[in-house]
Amino acid sequence: IDVDVEMKNRLNIKRFVQVIYKTYENVEKLMQHCQLVASRDTEYFNPVTKFLRRKSDNDTEAWLLSDFILLFQNEKSQDCESENGWKDDPVYVMEICLGEKGKDSLPSVYISKFEYHSMNDWSEGCSPANYWAFYYPLRNTDAMNLRTIGEYNIFTPKDEKASNSYWGLNKVTSKAISLMDITSDNVQEKIFGGFDELAKL
Repeated sequence: IDVDVEMKNRLNIKRFVQVIYKTYENVEKLMQHCQLVASRDTEYFNPVTKFLRRKSDNDTEAWLLSDFILLFQNEKSQDCESENGWKDDPVYVMEICLGEKGKDSLPSVYISKFEYHSMNDWSEGCSPANYWAFYYPLRNTDAMNLRTIGEYNIFTPKDEKASNSYWGLNKVTSKAISLMDITSDNVQEKIFGGFDELAKL
């Protein structure tokens, strides 16, 4: 019986790894398709073309990439006076979350509008390692107040220190979409139409 159990475990691990590889391929295709749709069919652009993600040699939770963040802005918005490559306007965030440790949650896409007091002091670009600035405001209840209006969650810093910790953050408005509901045919509607709706809030 032990031999049978060991064989099943080996087979399960083998299958799991292959599923992960396939999932990563699909995530990459989705992100690339979103960037293509943005540049071709919308007013949104990527101020940073690389996706942001958590990576750590010391934290085993971060050995598995499970969260992928793309940043967008409206190309018609006013440039920052500092000419840092950013628009002095909200950052629209698409976060693909495959799952979180200890949480029984289904794969989701969070679309969010991040509003800041000013972006003129920002540096040009954004390292993939700076994922935390767009990941934790939706999760850090110690620093953020949360209220819900309909399908939207609204996060505001509890104090100036919390705001400064997230680069002068003023407010985040966010909603979740099931990853399984996103297809190549409805990306423009679900993601960029979602950004359009967030822009009105």
